[in-house]
Amino acid sequence: MIRYVFTATSLAETRFGYSPLLEARNALRLLHPLTRANHPVYASWRRVTQQAIDRSDLDLRFLYALIPPHNYTPDFLAPPAGREPQSIDAELSAVRRTPLTRVRTELGLIQHWFTPGTSRHRWAEARALIRAPGLVRDRAAEELAAFWDVALRADWPRIRACLEADVARRARALARGGPGLAFAGLPDGVRWRRDTLEVRRPFSAEVSMNDEGLVLMPSVFAGHRLGGATDPPSPPTVWYRAHDVPQVWEPRQGVPAPIVAVLGRTRARLLAALSRPVSTTAAAGELGIAAGHVAQQLAALRSAGLVRSQRVGREVLSMRTPLGDHLLAGPDHHDEAAWRTCERAVSR
Repeated sequence: MIRYVFTATSLAETRFGYSPLLEARNALRLLHPLTRANHPVYASWRRVTQQAIDRSDLDLRFLYALIPPHNYTPDFLAPPAGREPQSIDAELSAVRRTPLTRVRTELGLIQHWFTPGTSRHRWAEARALIRAPGLVRDRAAEELAAFWDVALRADWPRIRACLEADVARRARALARGGPGLAFAGLPDGVRWRRDTLEVRRPFSAEVSMNDEGLVLMPSVFAGHRLGGATDPPSPPTVWYRAHDVPQVWEPRQGVPAPIVAVLGRTRARLLAALSRPVSTTAAAGELGIAAGHVAQQLAALRSAGLVRSQRVGREVLSMRTPLGDHLLAGPDHHDEAAWRTCERAVSR
């Protein structure tokens, strides 16, 4: 059990965020040949992704040695989420800038967390990593980038939309009911008690929070695991499984032909994609159109009452209103008011 003990200042600085590199690291854990995780929600993704890896020239043995399916993984391979969302390229650049002293220290910790019965081959792998920290750091960044391109880049808009929706959900709870409400909705194994957040882990520690606060990070590929970092120089972090992960791979809701005819294909597709809070950038990535064009279409749908938007930090997240849901339900469910609203939207 880890106990994060808060002061008033650290609680005020606590925030939610997400990291593309954390998604890559957790995805590698799920694909690892020695993983014991068997989550049905990932079955289709694992099958398709493994086939793509097999077709490519990607060799994951080095990353599998560095990122085991269980136990410790070096913290420098997944920097904590910034106050603003970062791209995978920006996070990999941060990995390449990691001081060698930190890389060497964290590589040494891999052996510290070995359990009894760890194979001699695994011990040899760990010792080899420590001997060349600079090469390990740079090769890890290069191979993580290659893994991202093969395994995650195509799905990233939908993964990001899920993460953004989770962050927005927690931020609303934090603003509405304070940490008790925000933390109460986290997965099993996380509990808020007065000024302390307790996180179930296989070891015990007490972390006195500094003025930076805690960074809580949803992850689509977390499975049933909880994880995070407690040691400097990174701020304390906790990552957990994001809310509603199965929808990432569910087919998108079809748009009735009459709605396409009235709204137009782009606005109809955009409306269908907004079943949960989504940023303009994420919607643009998912639909394959320019962010500026998405912003224009959102303005029209918002003025017609089909979409509502809310600012969370520097992001503006949008989702369908009940009227938008009603409109997409199909012609048999439409009333005259819904059709008039639809006609107003297309005329703008």
